Amino acid sequence: MPTTLPRTQLTHTPEVQRALKIAARRWPGEKPSTLMQRLLEEGARAVEVDLAEQREERRVRIDEAFEELTELELRYPPDYLKRLREEWEE
Repeated sequence: MPTTLPRTQLTHTPEVQRALKIAARRWPGEKPSTLMQRLLEEGARAVEVDLAEQREERRVRIDEAFEELTELELRYPPDYLKRLREEWEE
């Protein structure tokens, strides 16, 4: 069918054939091109979820590190850095 959209060619390697067989069990009776499109959509959703989970894990680690840093800073008197800097030569 004519289209102005870019096309992508995909070779039916053993991995692709395996993926198509799995997809055919989920979406029986569909053409290989439709199965590939559905696999791409499902894969994109899975990757999107994975990326969101990674972002959340990273945010939690940053928050934990910040809390540790804050706890460390509380071990020093409030004017500790100011007094320390006053000792430095210009």
